[in-house]
Amino acid sequence: MLLNVSRWRCDALIVDRAEIRAVPLPDLTSGEAARWADEHLKSMRALDAASGNPLLVINAERRLAALLRRLSETVTGPVLDSIPERPRRIWWCPTGPLTMLPLHAASGDTDPALAPGSDAGPRDGPTPPGNLLIIAVPKAPDAAPLPNVDAERAFLTREFPHHTLLHDARRESARDALSRHTRVHFACHATQNLVAPYEAGFVLQDGLLSLTDLLAQPPSQGELAVLSACQTATGGITHLDEVITLANALHHTGWRHVIATQFSVWDDAAARFTELLYPLLSEQADPAEAVHAAVRILRDAYPNSPSRWAPYLHTGP
Repeated sequence: MLLNVSRWRCDALIVDRAEIRAVPLPDLTSGEAARWADEHLKSMRALDAASGNPLLVINAERRLAALLRRLSETVTGPVLDSIPERPRRIWWCPTGPLTMLPLHAASGDTDPALAPGSDAGPRDGPTPPGNLLIIAVPKAPDAAPLPNVDAERAFLTREFPHHTLLHDARRESARDALSRHTRVHFACHATQNLVAPYEAGFVLQDGLLSLTDLLAQPPSQGELAVLSACQTATGGITHLDEVITLANALHHTGWRHVIATQFSVWDDAAARFTELLYPLLSEQADPAEAVHAAVRILRDAYPNSPSRWAPYLHTGP
């Protein structure tokens, strides 16, 4: 679903094997989309700063829920209603200010998947198990501690007897290990600079493993990257259609499936998502369906707290 936003009109282009079909979005304007994106970014910043204030958290959750309703009424709902038989998978490909909005979470019972950019390409056979690379940094210098990173690490080392653990990982060891593994799980802080998105990165023990560091990696045969960190699928506001994110950097270098977050996530919610995700991954071959199932469990558990489930999305085939 290619979502086009312009000052003249807004439409969705539905691309399937048989045809390309336009669906008008008369209730969406480029001005409204820009205003929603601005409000969403302000709301997420307020949520980041509100963790110690329950009233501020409740207000931010209400604003996020209202945004998801608006997106469903004006964008995803009309598109999905125009499809006689709902497909098993849908890829949302937004443009303009819609790239900053959680469309994947406003899609009802469809796949919470967002697939901007190019596909890493088909590969034969199922995803091989391989060793899991675990990059865990519970306390980076000058960053707030993440106590639940240790819970993620403990869970993953139990679930995957064959693993490589980089606890308190450093940049050089992380870059080297990434080139030798086909599965990776990041559990750490991540940052995004909305004005200079190439400055995004994972916060490791000796500094930032940056987006440019990832793009400089040799082409990868990686199958699955799980980015359990904040804003790993957040783009910049200066080049909206370029979608410059940590998730896309990994996908661009060859990682086939990337599971990431469109805005900040709660530390305990990230650990819970990890505990739900991996058993689901072992049950079904499609990582996007595993993400969808994990998100639905969290959504059912926290219907009034969308910040606990709305950030998560899948990029890939």
